[in-house]
Amino acid sequence: MAVRLLVILGLVAIPASVVSSQTVKPVTVGLLSPALASIPPIFIQAFRERGYEEGRNLRIEFRSAKGKFEELPKLAAELVSLKPDALVGGTTPAAVALKQATDSIPIVFYFVSDPVLSGLVKSFANPGGNVTGASVADEYWSVKTLQLITDTLPGICCVTILMNPSNQTTAFLKVIYEKTAKSLGIELRMMDAGNPDQLNEVLAIPLEGRFKTALLSTPESLFTVGRTQIVEYAQRQNIPLFAPYRADAVAGALMSFGASFDGQYRAMADYVDKILKGAKPADLPVQQPTTFELVLNLKVAKALGLQIPQLVLARATDLIE
Repeated sequence: MAVRLLVILGLVAIPASVVSSQTVKPVTVGLLSPALASIPPIFIQAFRERGYEEGRNLRIEFRSAKGKFEELPKLAAELVSLKPDALVGGTTPAAVALKQATDSIPIVFYFVSDPVLSGLVKSFANPGGNVTGASVADEYWSVKTLQLITDTLPGICCVTILMNPSNQTTAFLKVIYEKTAKSLGIELRMMDAGNPDQLNEVLAIPLEGRFKTALLSTPESLFTVGRTQIVEYAQRQNIPLFAPYRADAVAGALMSFGASFDGQYRAMADYVDKILKGAKPADLPVQQPTTFELVLNLKVAKALGLQIPQLVLARATDLIE
């Protein structure tokens, strides 16, 4: 009996030592944002869905420029100095800052307009280097959004587009906008703002004449930070605002249309998961969105005295009433 008891005790002791020696070191992921005040819940949820949990096997180092884009290079360098297992950059400015800070630590981006034009990757199919991620298909978004504006406001003649001239993709997208506008029979006016001061300046100038009809805010970190200003500008002008993110519609835009917010975070988490398991960013093609969200704010439509066509209502993925 004594022998049997010793054997049992031995069996109990062995697993304890094995578990101790095989304790998994938590992975560290660095997140850089131009504007977020805190880590979005969907970011944490996306990792949890893939088996990573803060405090157990995941550590997140978060840095935000809080709208001060000139701070991004310093914050990127700070994250790199921590030697995380992977870095994540939300939007083009953050991803570019991370790439400039390291060519060895894997970088995953999301909500990036055109990663090729911005120099983040060599091509969508073969990224090369240490960077890959999920883009937001700006070319498709540009065409589709103008079509949605004309569908929502039948007979509209002109649209004002708020753009950032310092973005590497702006020149390319202007050509797309102009070509699409011509096919739709509408005129465009570009309102340029490349930094917060310029945004303040252009939003102090009232729209006039035939261009006081509709405002389109493009997918830019600068305009995300200035969302409240842009919404208030449209309200003062008493014109409908069209924008890329659901948060824009919640804040007071008539319509938001863009890549699925949750989809971008889940795609990012997929990339990080694969990299942590041994994949190389250079071998992971850039993903383009397959799911888009169209959110209509019917309270804003009512305030503007607009009747949304049934065709547009039928396409909406969500209505704010």
